[in-house]
Amino acid sequence: MERMDSASPSQLPDLSGLDLRPALEETCRLLLELSTAEQVLVYARQGDSTLYDPLYALGRFSRPEKAAFWSTSPDTATDLLAEALHRRFEPIWVNDENARRAWRASLLGSLQGRSYLALTLHNRSQPLGFLLLGWESDGVRLPDERLNLIRALARSLALALDNARLYELASQQIFQAIRLQEIGAAILQQFDLKEVLALVAGGALQLTAASGCILRLREGNGLKAVYQAGNPPLLGEDEWQPQHILERSEPLLINLPATPPHSQEDSALLALPLPGGDGAAIGVLELYQKRRYLSATDLQIARSFAAQAAIAIQHARLYQRIQQTAVAEERARLARDLHDSISQALYAASLYTRAAERQLHSGRLQAVQAHLNEIGSALHGALSELRLLIYELRPPILEQAGLSGALYHRLKSVEERAGIQVDWHSNLNAPLPRRLEENLYRIAQEALNNSLKHAGAGQVSLRLEQQPGLIRLRIADNGRGFDPRSEPASGMGLKIMQERAAQAGGRLTLESAPGAGTVILVEVPYGDDSHSAGG
Repeated sequence: MERMDSASPSQLPDLSGLDLRPALEETCRLLLELSTAEQVLVYARQGDSTLYDPLYALGRFSRPEKAAFWSTSPDTATDLLAEALHRRFEPIWVNDENARRAWRASLLGSLQGRSYLALTLHNRSQPLGFLLLGWESDGVRLPDERLNLIRALARSLALALDNARLYELASQQIFQAIRLQEIGAAILQQFDLKEVLALVAGGALQLTAASGCILRLREGNGLKAVYQAGNPPLLGEDEWQPQHILERSEPLLINLPATPPHSQEDSALLALPLPGGDGAAIGVLELYQKRRYLSATDLQIARSFAAQAAIAIQHARLYQRIQQTAVAEERARLARDLHDSISQALYAASLYTRAAERQLHSGRLQAVQAHLNEIGSALHGALSELRLLIYELRPPILEQAGLSGALYHRLKSVEERAGIQVDWHSNLNAPLPRRLEENLYRIAQEALNNSLKHAGAGQVSLRLEQQPGLIRLRIADNGRGFDPRSEPASGMGLKIMQERAAQAGGRLTLESAPGAGTVILVEVPYGDDSHSAGG
């Protein structure tokens, strides 16, 4: 037999800041002295479940007893002694062969003592744990006076457990509330549906300490699994049909026994409908937990999280549809540009070619040369337009080179090849938020396209600067300019540029006059000195 004086730090559960070890050690030593027992074992209830975890042991134990204590969490569904102590708060004596035989289907089956006294550790209304005192001899009984002292010590131990439980519960709720706010804010900042689904699944695992998560979204009349995280068990159709949750507005909590080969351990499933704006669920969030039943607290926090997740998923879907619409509109615009510019230029070149052929047969070489010059001019214009369209159709270079690199590449690829003199400056060394970079890049692209197509500019200046609390983008040309008060600005895409500046949290100003070129200035608050996130 070995003496097990206390649990090791790795064996003691995390009690979130309240150190129960001194109270446990002192109370257990007093219990051994008062009772003359050789063993004392303490179990703590696992949250609101019917499981009891080993917490502390003191006294003389064999190696098999020690191993059995730390490896077993009695469940009231399968352990007779745990079930009896869970239901009634009266002492239970097991001190002869008949009693030991009656309680064999319990944790006592793994212990080698001859007499045991079991006491429930409880507050006024619910069990918090239980303790066992063990003797190596048969027929042990204690006088009432001694038994009353032991029950008083048990009540003090129950009070310590209750305080630790309340402290842990309060700490957990504070942590979950903070994490719920942080995760919710992070999710709502995302627009890509895949990223939103990943954040939803990861956040759900963090908040409930679940071991697995499955996200299903409505597709037609059924559900489709769109994301999985952790290690959820594989369930048969007879155990779980997720489409049923769409017919109800309340979460569903199911305790799942082990069902080989699908699952090897007892687990719990918490299925939460993801509420849609019209009252119908858009999907289901499934949370799985092995060997720890999900509690009412888990249910409350998961329900709040599911509501946030549903909003974020609908937001991402809406953004996806807007993006698809924008792509369709962009394709239509490119088709118009191809028709309005390149196809017309090529048609003009074909007319000049036929005219040049006729003049060539007539021997009018001077007229042929004039037609060839016209053909060259038309083809040069078509090439410039085609180069611009090809650049716009390429995959976004923003992901590869950042905003400064993308703008520099644009100037080199389009403006310089078109023979325009370029003045470029940027002091931006760190990447900006993705949406801010995209908005600024599209504004610069629209301004440069206008300069190239309409202004007849020979020089373009583009300056991108980061100043304290501010990002400044300035595009200027020496083109023909216009009067913003008298000429419509819709053809120059000014409205689109202003909308993009507003989306970034900034403002756009335009200065132009006939013969004086055009200057577009965008200023976006950004950084520690600003009052905006800048997109």
